[in-house]
Amino acid sequence: MSVVKDGEHLIYKDPAGNTIKFFDYKGIPFPIFPGNMTKRMAKLPNFKVRPDDVYICGYVKSGTNWVWEVTNMLLSGLTENISNNKQSMMLEIKDAEELDDKPSPRVLNTHLLLPDLPKDIFAKNSRIIYLLRNPKDVCVSHFHHDLGLSGLYQYNGDWQNYFQLWLDGHVDYGSWFDYVRHWEEELKLHPNLNVHVLHYENLKLNFIEEARKLASFFGVERDKQFYERLAEKCDFKTMKAFKDDCYTEVENTFWRNNKPNFFRKGVVGDWKTHFTVAQNEQFDAILKERLRGSQLQFTYEG
Repeated sequence: MSVVKDGEHLIYKDPAGNTIKFFDYKGIPFPIFPGNMTKRMAKLPNFKVRPDDVYICGYVKSGTNWVWEVTNMLLSGLTENISNNKQSMMLEIKDAEELDDKPSPRVLNTHLLLPDLPKDIFAKNSRIIYLLRNPKDVCVSHFHHDLGLSGLYQYNGDWQNYFQLWLDGHVDYGSWFDYVRHWEEELKLHPNLNVHVLHYENLKLNFIEEARKLASFFGVERDKQFYERLAEKCDFKTMKAFKDDCYTEVENTFWRNNKPNFFRKGVVGDWKTHFTVAQNEQFDAILKERLRGSQLQFTYEG
């Protein structure tokens, strides 16, 4: 495995020599988003936080697109799919001035670590949803994401070689293992932070129950019919059919063959269609070592 530093960019090579390219932010590999990333990230600590902001946080491919849709519906009280996407409210993609113009309540989202978020979230007691998903499904979904977004990552490798890139943390936003351990420790350091921890698998298996918990976290009340309608509108197939048509022609060009694929399968346990026995044993050994002493637990089957 090799890495090349090219100005503001990091270029990793997988075991077969296929390259994947990132923006280098403090040593962390970021997607090469449009605009001036250095300037945008420098402004982020002083981002103007509002008391009713909601921040959805989680590692890449942990379900932030899905939870963004659910959250917007819960807050608005409207069970209609949103003709926009979560990238329109993402801290790493949109400049602060553009987000300042958005009406409240803003449902913002990010894959950043807690110390990289706007510093006023502590003073304003902002609501934060911290999203977790089992790492095997994250790894598989991440592979399809990075392969599909050829306009961003320029990656043409296969699963076998990407698997090693992912284990080594040579993917966008770095190591999953480092990410979840960092968040776990930060939440211990800030016990009064207004955080709702949500597991992707729980939302998938008990949608209405978990949606009710989210509503309680937001301080809103919805009736039985609302939750039933919400479950229908936020069903994976319904969302995929609707959302795939919400991207602009420019956004579509970032995707291989101009076909957006943020919503691919949305199931629990898809890792079993990709992992070999040897890969699963290797992954389990690394997971045991890297999460030694952690209280995190995950569900791997639906």
